[in-house]
Amino acid sequence: RRSRDRFWSASMDESKRDAYATLYECLTTVIQLAAPFTPFQTEELYQNLVVRPFGDAVPESVHLCDYPSADLTRIDRGLLEEMAMVRAIVSLGLRVRNDHKLKVRQPLAEASVVVANPDLRARVAAYASLIADELNVKEVHFLESADEFVHYKAKPNFRRVGARVGKLMPAVKKALETADAAALRQAILADGEARLEIAGETIAFDGDDIEIQIVEREGFAAAGDSAAVVILRTDLSEDLVDEGIYRDILNRVQTLRKELELEYTQRIGLAVEGSARIERVLASRREHFMAETLCAQLRTGIPEPGGNGTHPVREYDLDGETLRVALLPE
Repeated sequence: RRSRDRFWSASMDESKRDAYATLYECLTTVIQLAAPFTPFQTEELYQNLVVRPFGDAVPESVHLCDYPSADLTRIDRGLLEEMAMVRAIVSLGLRVRNDHKLKVRQPLAEASVVVANPDLRARVAAYASLIADELNVKEVHFLESADEFVHYKAKPNFRRVGARVGKLMPAVKKALETADAAALRQAILADGEARLEIAGETIAFDGDDIEIQIVEREGFAAAGDSAAVVILRTDLSEDLVDEGIYRDILNRVQTLRKELELEYTQRIGLAVEGSARIERVLASRREHFMAETLCAQLRTGIPEPGGNGTHPVREYDLDGETLRVALLPE
């Protein structure tokens, strides 16, 4: 999905060639890996992908190729670590959206990210635009602390801690409620445990003993784990709402193409009508809409049923705004 634009590029530039070359190596390597287990299927694929293009320059059968072996020197450990953190940040951001019922297609103004490891934070900041795309936010900021947007509360795991402390459990509960939860979280991240003096005893708590809950300021939503915290700004401007409606329109039309089993390269004509807001949103993005949907002819307003031979009209509710769409005859 991240490489879709590279494959769909109109020109055969270096980026597109690299994308095809990488895909080709993946396909041909998997064919060789699977050959002992699915000999006939892989042979057919090999003939189509390798023998036909290259003829006598390659072995005539996949079963005459050497079995692939891994070249561990080509593994970029730093890149793997960075991308693992990027994926973790995106996962947290999507969790925030899901928990707070913020549709992924609705753009948001910004995301603020706190990465616990300072070195990794600096390296991952280079992927801010990728994270912004995945979370559908306009800007991504990397911060040293989330204190401006959230505070923390500590809650004991009663079953786990209670088995250890017995009658001290009420005192433990009270101590955690009044403790600096942010400091407890930091100690667990840094040392694997946090220690508190309770009723004359020093008690150690690890990440399984206590749950550090994130409480957001109004207008923000957050989620975090031991590696990172992601805070999304949830208030919406009129422009952001308009962009969310536009993305919903695009989604409905692309889904309609799939339902009608149109070829992905097939150009279409569309008749569209809706509320004043939908028509305004679509008019301001007409060129982009036509390119994204492969629409060669776009008409505002739908004829009466049966008029001009239009296909059946589909009607959608986009958060209270009505959208009607029909394909025009070829």
